[in-house]
Amino acid sequence: MDSLLSLGGWSIIPDLVTKHLLDFLYRKPLLSPYFRLTPAAPGTPQYRKHYGYTFAFVVLGYLLYNMVQSARAMEPNFYQILGASPNADETELKLAFRQFVKRNHPDRPEIGKNGEERFMMVRDAFEALKDPVVRFAYDRFGPVVLPWRKHCSTMREFLHHGLMRSSIYHFVTGVFLLFWSAVSQRTPISFWRYILFFALFAAEMALILSPPSNSTILSFFFPYRSTHQHILFLHQLFLFLSIALTRVAPYLLPLDEELNPSMQQALLERIQAVVAMADRETSVMLHAELNSINHPPPSSSKKITVNDPCFARMRPVSQQRTTELVAQLAPEMEALIIESNIKQESGPLRSAWDVALKRVSSQPQLRRANNFWEATTGGDVAGSGYYVVPSASSARPSPIPPSFHDGSPELGIDRDLAEPLAEGVGVKGRGKSL
Repeated sequence: MDSLLSLGGWSIIPDLVTKHLLDFLYRKPLLSPYFRLTPAAPGTPQYRKHYGYTFAFVVLGYLLYNMVQSARAMEPNFYQILGASPNADETELKLAFRQFVKRNHPDRPEIGKNGEERFMMVRDAFEALKDPVVRFAYDRFGPVVLPWRKHCSTMREFLHHGLMRSSIYHFVTGVFLLFWSAVSQRTPISFWRYILFFALFAAEMALILSPPSNSTILSFFFPYRSTHQHILFLHQLFLFLSIALTRVAPYLLPLDEELNPSMQQALLERIQAVVAMADRETSVMLHAELNSINHPPPSSSKKITVNDPCFARMRPVSQQRTTELVAQLAPEMEALIIESNIKQESGPLRSAWDVALKRVSSQPQLRRANNFWEATTGGDVAGSGYYVVPSASSARPSPIPPSFHDGSPELGIDRDLAEPLAEGVGVKGRGKSL
């Protein structure tokens, strides 16, 4: 019954106390400077942070209260009843028992028959503790070893029987941890519960198998307790720490959202949607560029039909036509790359480039016909297309190309500009030696 009440308290009380305590701290502005709490709306990250800290304070306080209550409710051992130390020898035990008889003998008026049962129990315990073997078993396993004297006579038999009895607790605890890990959400907290369980097992084995004269940290804090009481304290500590770890860690460590399978699935779906959207936008941009040079724009005299492609009604370019467009653009792209490399470098290529520009700029230029993607302008203004009239001194005049870029350095390399450039560096053919 006490275990069920304790479990219910761990499940309900901390949340209720945390909510009311946090509301109280928010409503009291005088406490805000001390706790540095700025009231936050429920559901916000700041509110969850304040709630986590308050919840940890409540749970740890409740844990400390339960541990103190359990320590105070623990029944005294035979040494405490006799008023002797657990490390007392046989002479000290006899002296302590005589003092106990003087104070608690049933013949005394203030004791009477009410203390007779307790007196008989302590006398039987004293008779048992006079045997070093029984005392060894009592120190490690408690008063339950007194009936074992019927079938255990050596220290080895007492120890074997006590270990088998203690293993039941660890077996049940291990099965419960496995069951809890199977039905609950998998988090790193489960790993630390197992670490805590194996630490408890190792500490208990060390207490049972250590010699009587060996002092421990528990005997330093509780000098009048026997070994079996230290083991009971470790069991209570393991239970409280396990519950505290399960309840407090999710509020202080942001692990649930990162390790939640549903959250991971939602995140993966969101990433896939973003990648698909980026792929679609890239495809739309690519086909928009290809459509802009695939067909010339309709003339003003031609009637536009619903089947004519436009940016609002884009149609993908076929794979064959895409290959043809890329083949058409490749020479011009090579020329742009060569021009960019020449402008960025210094040396003979840069000097030949400057000489070619001076030679072309000194020759007369005639207007050329605009391509279908170029704007039509009137007059010889900046931005109009021109080609170079070959001079008589040119070693090999070039014919007028069907389509080429402007001869300015900002738009690309003309064939007539590439010829004198090639002559300046002593290379024939465009782009092969560059």
